[in-house]
Amino acid sequence: MDGRKRLRAALEIFEQLGARPWIERTNAELRAAGAIRRDPIADPDELSPQEVRVAMAVAEGATNKQVAAGLFLSPKTIDFHLGRVYRKLGIYSRTELAALVAKGALGDPPDKSQRRRQA
Repeated sequence: MDGRKRLRAALEIFEQLGARPWIERTNAELRAAGAIRRDPIADPDELSPQEVRVAMAVAEGATNKQVAAGLFLSPKTIDFHLGRVYRKLGIYSRTELAALVAKGALGDPPDKSQRRRQA
């Protein structure tokens, strides 16, 4: 599992650099390591409302257990929704998810002052 994380990180760098031969080799190594490359969805609107709620909460830094408590769901249900979010968006980490939310790719980022009032 750790090897796949490193390969994905390397792949991201190679893609940013446009290093085509290294991208192909890294993809081949990921396939050999059992990683399945899923194409991202074309439109984040394909996420269900529950997936969006989970994604937004995780992007704010909440743990799965905290998200589960806040949404009155089990941590296993959060794991399930988060896995679907990752697959649909073609991402692999909470950091990538937070970056997408910060860019507004899943809608407007939550207003921090509004969150304080709700707490």
